[in-house]
Amino acid sequence: MKAFNELIVSLQEIKRQKRAMAASGVDKATARELVLYITNDGQLYRGRTSAIIKNLQKKVGKATYDGEKAEKLFMYLVKDGIKKYEKEHANPGWAKQIKKQTKEAIAQELLDYYEDEIGE
Repeated sequence: MKAFNELIVSLQEIKRQKRAMAASGVDKATARELVLYITNDGQLYRGRTSAIIKNLQKKVGKATYDGEKAEKLFMYLVKDGIKKYEKEHANPGWAKQIKKQTKEAIAQELLDYYEDEIGE
């Protein structure tokens, strides 16, 4: 149990470091808008988010959870969310203007948002 608690602490430290690194080139307004859009869209939740959460719950249950790979899974959700947002609300080509750091920050924010459901 002590090793598990140490793992949780180290994962939280990695999250803090990633947030600090990602904050340097992040468009915070776009990131916040997309996080809100993605977390409140039912179609995205049913289509992508629920599958990601179930997958990560299995990984936590088997003790094979990896925070970096979890963030990578959420990058797929971010890409889907950006495409859908662009179709509904933005001009064509808007998605290409979003920097990688912003996308990574969104993925990390979504991972943090759903961590209670995942059971980290």
